Amino acid sequence: MHAELRGLLLAQRGACEAALAAFDEVPRAEWTPEVTALAALCRLRLGDYDEAIAGFDAALALLPGDKDILARRADAVRMRELRMLGPDNPSPMNVIEAALRLAEVKPGELVLDPACGEGRALLCAARNFGARAIGFELDAALVARARANTAGLPVELHCANTLDAELPAADVVYLYLPLRGVAALEQRVLAALQPGGRVVTHDHPMLSVEPVAERHLHAPEKSATVGYPAAVVRLYRP
Repeated sequence: MHAELRGLLLAQRGACEAALAAFDEVPRAEWTPEVTALAALCRLRLGDYDEAIAGFDAALALLPGDKDILARRADAVRMRELRMLGPDNPSPMNVIEAALRLAEVKPGELVLDPACGEGRALLCAARNFGARAIGFELDAALVARARANTAGLPVELHCANTLDAELPAADVVYLYLPLRGVAALEQRVLAALQPGGRVVTHDHPMLSVEPVAERHLHAPEKSATVGYPAAVVRLYRP
């Protein structure tokens, strides 16, 4: 029963919300260690990382050394660290298209998105430019969505912390992160570029390299996520 429920929790946000509502009908003092861990897993899948870590700690107090709970707790810690780089605000497709055109992406080139979310940049690179694409994303739910979005295209996805992962040699890197995220990844991204490689950023610039081109765009979709309907993309040729 627990294994079946776990599969549902991993796959569906709605299942997580429904499960939490069901768990909350039972007094916390009556929760078993397994229910405590499953509730923490719900919180993890919903992005409540502090609550998830506290829940896993409570489960570990009852089941010390449980390898599965320890692994899930580590996931929650890594995802909380990655969130510090910035929230998941997907780039509008018109912004991605303009950025990849600015980078002059060619068929067969490798486009890397080290914080790919639901895979919009990967989808655009592969479908509209004939490129290969690789993305990294720590949130398993977003990785699953990205796989569905890019099915049948030459796209490779890794559910991994991009701060720790070995980045592949890329022709073009697409970055949409706040300044602190760009700063955290900048040197790793530059080191991963192929000769002649390019970096395009959405909104937040690189700090150690000057852009060679810049475009300002209307992006009404961003009003709902960041509060303003505009974007700027910058091209770098280190």
